[in-house]
Amino acid sequence: MHTSLNPQQRLKYHNEGRVKSTRYRRPLELAYYEEIATHRDARKREWHPKHPAGYLEKKQITAKLFYQLISSGGP
Repeated sequence: MHTSLNPQQRLKYHNEGRVKSTRYRRPLELAYYEEIATHRDARKREWHPKHPAGYLEKKQITAKLFYQLISSGGP
């Protein structure tokens, strides 16, 4: 999500239950983020992996994260 908060602040906000859509999945861990220079570019980037055009990229990112998780022996 595009935000003015740094990733750690945003994670804290979610883990405090202040975000309705993620409240029931707590505690959350930050697994991936990107820094984007402009608000406009951030909105475009956020849209991309949620739609068919970015499906393969999203799949690659999640596969890499999963591989790292199992290689390290779990959470």
